[in-house]
Amino acid sequence: MKPYLCEKDYFGPLWKLYFDPLTIESVNCTDQKAAKDAIGRKSFSCSKPISITWTDHRQDLYRDGNVNPRQRVDPLVHIALQACATKEQLLELLSLIQLNMADATYVYKAWLKLYTEIKKLPFFDSKINDVMFNHLKDIDASQPKLLMDFIYDIFDLWIDLSEDIAESVSGHIVEIVRKILANNTRSSEDLALLEQLFDKICMNTPSHNPK
Repeated sequence: MKPYLCEKDYFGPLWKLYFDPLTIESVNCTDQKAAKDAIGRKSFSCSKPISITWTDHRQDLYRDGNVNPRQRVDPLVHIALQACATKEQLLELLSLIQLNMADATYVYKAWLKLYTEIKKLPFFDSKINDVMFNHLKDIDASQPKLLMDFIYDIFDLWIDLSEDIAESVSGHIVEIVRKILANNTRSSEDLALLEQLFDKICMNTPSHNPK
């Protein structure tokens, strides 16, 4: 089943695109308002020619002013992972993920999408689970709210996990909570968010959420 897609030499660039939001990073346009409004968009339209630099540093010129969304590689990556013939081959591809320079506001969403696909694979086990979570250690953790929302999303996947993998995920959640506490400003808003987080964690422990 499409084994040629599993070539590791291709996957470094593919992973970069997978974890990139592919939004407009900078603009060169005679219409200054349009140039400002386009930043951060996935698509844009104006009446002047517009030169775009994307978040992956690709540059495009749109003479008609119409910037279309970039086509994502996500479906291709998912097909390639499904085509892996062995667990080792899958691990080899996953080992090429590098998130140290990734956009934290997007990367958690992309990670969850990837994790949802990987946990469906026949080779998915606690080792692959650990590899996936270990990649998160490279992400900038200076935005605790993003980490809290990420934990809530993980709990949505909890019911589908086997007991040993759920236990592994619990350990990784503890590490994420430590990061949140380390970056907590102790403001009233942060403390309220932490209280909500701990309530959610308690509700998702085995004693409250038996399988």
